[in-house]
Amino acid sequence: MRPWGFNPQKLSAAIATHAHIDHIGALHQFQEEFGVKVIAHQLETIHIPGHTAGGIAVYVDMEKRIPFGQDIHGPYFFPGADPGQAKISLERLIDLEADILCEGHFGIYQPKAVVKRYIEQYLFSLY
Repeated sequence: MRPWGFNPQKLSAAIATHAHIDHIGALHQFQEEFGVKVIAHQLETIHIPGHTAGGIAVYVDMEKRIPFGQDIHGPYFFPGADPGQAKISLERLIDLEADILCEGHFGIYQPKAVVKRYIEQYLFSLY
């Protein structure tokens, strides 16, 4: 993190969106070294199973609605994934009418119309 200009000592919390190793592998280290609180299912959440059974996206409503999540892009055809549930979850995300989307692997999307198109491309790929 430091090579990218981020100081982990400034972290107060980390959000665990689901239990894949690339998302939880270093959480214990962050707790031990920096006192980071691990958060899962305590914020405004929308359950989005599909990529994984316990997937969530957290969101905030400030001046704009901003969800944070990784499970949007799938993949939905690996062991443990459920494409049928993914369709329902992606519809839920579209129904949020987010102004900005912070997608864990592929970046930040805005405005609202771009967010909707981004989610829809993955939804339509499941049909």
